[in-house]
Amino acid sequence: MLAGAGAGIGPIRSLVETADFAPGECTVIIRASDEDSLILRDEIREWCWNRGAVLFELVGLRAQASDRYSLSLERAAKLDRASWLPADHALADYTLESYAPHLSQSDVYVCGPSAWTDAVLADAQAAGLKQESLHSERFSW
Repeated sequence: MLAGAGAGIGPIRSLVETADFAPGECTVIIRASDEDSLILRDEIREWCWNRGAVLFELVGLRAQASDRYSLSLERAAKLDRASWLPADHALADYTLESYAPHLSQSDVYVCGPSAWTDAVLADAQAAGLKQESLHSERFSW
């Protein structure tokens, strides 16, 4: 599974092109706050199509602190764990497994801003992935 946001989408594009996987074995997630920020979208779509990878383009703002006030403590905790998602996906209780049903048997590579990357990795760990299955690069400035 490959996930990228912001400048982290660039390395995802390269991995979709070169990684060793068979059709159907790779899920790719690219994430941005708005459509214009979803860089390399067309290239990634083409490579995913050609290689048989499943692509999810997640666009939208994250949930805000005010969204948590109306939720139970359990749902607010889930929302915090899913803070890497657009608000509507997080509030619908989506997790990393929602996009990659075979996540527990996968390696996960995440690339993007530090807080976003940490949230994706926390979601993967909550799904039962061990540290040796998690790989990341953080872009901080």
